[in-house]
Amino acid sequence: MSTRQWYAVQTKPHSEFFAKNALGSVPEVQAYLPTVKVEPVNPRARKTRPFFPGYLFACLDLDQVGLSAVQWSAGVTRIVGYGEKPIPIPDQV
Repeated sequence: MSTRQWYAVQTKPHSEFFAKNALGSVPEVQAYLPTVKVEPVNPRARKTRPFFPGYLFACLDLDQVGLSAVQWSAGVTRIVGYGEKPIPIPDQV
């Protein structure tokens, strides 16, 4: 039985978009990066920024995909959890 759950993923500094693309290329992983539109001072700067700098969300079945497939993705630091155990985000808060 597949138990896909959402996890918070910590990224390397300023690597949220890079990590989202890397996680999106892993089969069976759905990556989500909430963004907010901004008006930068520099016109060449990015027009969207992460809503939660340094973090994104991933929906996956850890038993099927494996923890190392996420943790070793480019731009990813770790899956947020308690100690070495990733903690899923509850469906209702």
